[in-house]
Amino acid sequence: MNIQEHSNLAIKEKIQTPKVCDYCVLPLNYKGAHFSLDEFGKRKCNFCMNHTEKCFKGKEALLNDIDLEKNEKIGIMVSGGKDGLFAWMTLCDLFGSENVIAFNYHKTGLVHPLAVQNIKNASKLLNSQVVIVEDKDFKERFKKNLKAFLKKPDPALVRVALCSGCRYGITGKLYEYANSKYNIKKFVSAASYLELAPFKNELLKEKGNGNSKYGLIKGLGENPAYNFDQNIEIILRDDNLTYKIKSNYTGVKSNFSNYKLIDFDDYFPNNPSYYEKEVKKRLNWNCPKNSWRFDCIIESFKDFFYYGLLGYTETDYKISEMIRYKLIDRNEGLKQIDDYHKNMNESIEDILNILENLNLDDLKKEFITFYLESPYFEKTTQSNIT
Repeated sequence: MNIQEHSNLAIKEKIQTPKVCDYCVLPLNYKGAHFSLDEFGKRKCNFCMNHTEKCFKGKEALLNDIDLEKNEKIGIMVSGGKDGLFAWMTLCDLFGSENVIAFNYHKTGLVHPLAVQNIKNASKLLNSQVVIVEDKDFKERFKKNLKAFLKKPDPALVRVALCSGCRYGITGKLYEYANSKYNIKKFVSAASYLELAPFKNELLKEKGNGNSKYGLIKGLGENPAYNFDQNIEIILRDDNLTYKIKSNYTGVKSNFSNYKLIDFDDYFPNNPSYYEKEVKKRLNWNCPKNSWRFDCIIESFKDFFYYGLLGYTETDYKISEMIRYKLIDRNEGLKQIDDYHKNMNESIEDILNILENLNLDDLKKEFITFYLESPYFEKTTQSNIT
């Protein structure tokens, strides 16, 4: 069936864009979301009902908490995105460029070239050293995991499979390298509180009857194709390193207990538009049309699968959180989410181009089938996909 034939069928079977919270843009089918009618008769999600403004410690607290000694250096994790570069720039202003070293976990063959250029530009303009730690094994492991995932698409396993090894790479691998080569034990992470996307853990909890670890093990057991090389061990090691965990690393605490991790966003409010303006002005920062997480090519695959299986992605939560923090109003949020969903509906051609660049042409047919059979992608007769 080609796209023209399928689009006629989709008129009858098409799932309308899910209704959303009347205060943010979170869809009603979002895992972990609960909705109630408030005193105004409006539908309100639990995230809006329970929202409290995050308190920020400020510059003086950051200086005191880092407590950088004479001749001591601090590490900052960067990917080429605006959050990490803004934090890098701020640390250089506070501690001096000579005392700040940026570390980048580089997944060879899967990084957007603009991200690499952004890091090099920042290093030069800040006069601050950057150390790029390459992972040359990641790409082949990703390819195998992508093929495994397509055998049994499961929304709970999207991040687990496609990002196998990344969580350890951006934390443990960089810590160990920085400590052994530069004697650094203090690090700053600029991961944003706006990007928590709780649905991912809820999917695993649901699969594991309330226990996300059991859900992970069950999901891996349901698809034997994930069992190659040390892939299972790598996935389980990643799972021990929960997001924004600081020093209490479950299962591997002894390896990281001597490192101090500072969350940049505990001290300063995250304002994406302000961050973008500042890094463009001071660091010659550049990005494609979609500036969020553009640095990693795998993000395109994650979004494609999440949207095709659930009808939403991590972006839906981020825009909702930006509304709660009054960074944008709800009308702007609705416009942004509508534009984003339109881009997702047209994303199949971009995905096929990426497959070609990765020499994965043999998977094109499976991706097209996934796209055509998904009830969430709105197919258009303008597409030449067959």
